[in-house]
Amino acid sequence: MEETSFLTLGEGLIIEQIIEEAHRFVALVRSTMPASCCPLCGDSSDFIHSQYQRQVADVPCGGRAIQLQLTVRRFSCHNSSCHRTIFTERLPHLVQPWAQMTKRLRASLSLLGFASCAQMAARLAPQLMNADV
Repeated sequence: MEETSFLTLGEGLIIEQIIEEAHRFVALVRSTMPASCCPLCGDSSDFIHSQYQRQVADVPCGGRAIQLQLTVRRFSCHNSSCHRTIFTERLPHLVQPWAQMTKRLRASLSLLGFASCAQMAARLAPQLMNADV
């Protein structure tokens, strides 16, 4: 039987640990990609400068909120003509830079808003998270 994850993140990301809390799951996630491209010049770098934690909300699961705690790395750009010396790896299939929610949560909330009026969606979204489906 093929093993599948209940929380699909995409290529190059792994779940290191899942912490179950009273009203949510916290998934500790890190990238396994060996290098990242500078968003300014496009050159690839495999020299990791540092890392930091970033928290983003994801679609709920089993009636509980999901929070991803991403370990995001900073790389050094060695292109002498590039003005950016340090850049943060991008995770474009999962989350936009500086966003506080995943792309799939944003898409779900957008669909809910388009299917109903904005006021109805604002009242319904929190109830969907707590639904025992």
